[in-house]
Amino acid sequence: MYILGIDFGTKKLGIAILEDSSEIISPLPLVKNDQFLWQSLGKIIADYRLQHVIIGLPSYENTAKKVKTFTETLQKRFSVTTTYVNEDNTSLSIKKDLITHKQQQNLDSYSAIAILEQWLTQTR
Repeated sequence: MYILGIDFGTKKLGIAILEDSSEIISPLPLVKNDQFLWQSLGKIIADYRLQHVIIGLPSYENTAKKVKTFTETLQKRFSVTTTYVNEDNTSLSIKKDLITHKQQQNLDSYSAIAILEQWLTQTR
């Protein structure tokens, strides 16, 4: 079974995938938060046959509202279950660990990895 991790952003979403049986987490390419967002997410959800999504939820209210609205739409469109994980400072904490320019360009997907790792720690 695969589980999707999302680091929500108003311009782009960081995406990572967890293979639950092996606990291997891999970054996926960023998804633009544009008119093709739901089509892009639908393809990922279908390709991996996803049923559960872990979403980073910040403590600051303005962005948290946007994340919750996004999550409600995601649940309705794709009939997936969702779980929130506190994502405060996720990007800042992993930025120092990213060595290559390519990794730094994909910072949001590495943040999604951190979100999945935090969820694994809390559930195991």
